[in-house]
Formats: sequence, structure tokens, C-alpha cells
Amino acid sequence: MAFKSIVIPVLAVKEDEPALHAGEVVADMADAGLTAVYMEIEPDPIVAADGYISGEVWDQISRQIADDARAAKSALEGRAWSRRISMRELRTRPSMAGEDFAVIARCADLTIMSRPAGDLTGPMRSTLFDAALFSSGRPVMLIPPVWRDGIGRRVFIAWNGKRESARAVADAAPFLETADRVVIATLASEEQQNKASADAIVANLARHGVKVDLKFVPTHGGDEGVQLMDAALAFDADLFVMGGYGHARAAEFIFGGVTRTLSNTAPVPVLMSH
Repeated sequence: MAFKSIVIPVLAVKEDEPALHAGEVVADMADAGLTAVYMEIEPDPIVAADGYISGEVWDQISRQIADDARAAKSALEGRAWSRRISMRELRTRPSMAGEDFAVIARCADLTIMSRPAGDLTGPMRSTLFDAALFSSGRPVMLIPPVWRDGIGRRVFIAWNGKRESARAVADAAPFLETADRVVIATLASEEQQNKASADAIVANLARHGVKVDLKFVPTHGGDEGVQLMDAALAFDADLFVMGGYGHARAAEFIFGGVTRTLSNTAPVPVLMSH
């Protein structure tokens, strides 16, 4: 199914500019609707020694959040491609932000967002990414802070034969159908267990008119995510497709190693599905 509805969570317009631009590029390719969801994060209630903080303080916080939202809306409207973006505001608290955003993401075809990074918004971006990946039932595209223009002409798919890989391939279909080149890659250390399914998915995509090359990535110990990304960069990929792996434990999401590595460090757009 084509992407016809795309959402982008926005915490800070300047820092989220690469994701906004990527959203515009994908929306332009797919003739899709594009919504920037400005996250108005108010603090969870704070208990003072003599009870909850005063209503006057909360009023000040509310006014500041409203001022920030107006500034964000003005900044979005001032962008060169703003004609394609609609904006909505989501007022929430840190403890609820992930689930509140997931409710919105479930009703779209794709979430595009800035890759979690080490700035002040990093922890909240991680919260939004966790929720979008594991709770929305929709694919998520992560955009690096420094991103070159272009998505989906050269697609690199990390394949391990698991359910999440299959889901990612299906969700990436709109890109695969128009890509110039597509590679399905599996780690050479897993060739014996993955070759049959890799051959089968290549054949399946061929039936859909997608020509795919199969590659086995040499392994030499160390981080498998880094090795897969090195192979993608050697291929000059502009989109990395993979299953997103992890599970919830004690109300926190625990990522698989490759998912954790690439969600934090990938230098090219990454499309993940769970």
C-alpha cells in the first residue's frame, strides 16, 4: 500500500528540519498528506514540601508552552515547502508522550522522525521512537542530523528471515517498486540458516517486478550493525531497511543490538518495522 498519510513528531523546528525535509521529499514522491505534530511537553506534576506546585506556576508553564507552539507554527509556515505540511499540536506529559503519539501514528501510513541524538531532546526522541516502532503497528523512518537529498533510489535491506524482516520488506514496497537498485543482505556468518529464505524473498520480489541482488556481508567480529551499515555505505545506499527488534520489560523497551546501534548512529535514512 502506498504511503498516503505521513506524520512527523516535532520537538524543535530547527533540530527537526532534516526530518521535515525528508517528509516533504517522501510526500512529494507519493503524493501523500504530511502532518507535523508539534509536541507540547508539559512537566509531570511536581510535589512540593507543602503539596503540589501552585496554580500560578502552572499558568506560567501553560503560557510558555502556548508561546512555544505559536513560534513553532510560525517557523513551519515560514519554510519554503510549507505548502505541503499541515500542523497539529499535541499537548502531553513525559510519562504519556510516547503512547499519546502512538495513537496518532497508528492512523497514518508512516512516521518520519529525527534520529535520537545526544542533544537535550534526545531522551524524548527516544521515547517517541520506542512508541512509534513498538506500539503504532506502522513503519518508522529515522533521519540522521546530516542528510543528503534523496531517499529510496538505492535501497539496502538487512535480512535475517525473521518476522520483523518480512514486515519491513512489505512496508518498504513503495520504495522498492521505484528504486534504481535494491540489495538484500544477510550476514555471512548466518548464510547457512538464512540463504533459503533470502533466495525466497528475492524470488518473491521478482514476481512483483522488483529486481534484487543478494549479498552476503562478511563478518569479522564486533558490532553486526556497524558491519551491515558499512556494506550499505559501500553500496551507496540512500535507504536502509530492517526489522526493528526488541521487547518491553518493566515498562521500558529493550532493543536488540543491531536495532540499538542503527537507530542511534545510522548516517542514512533507516526504515524500521516491528
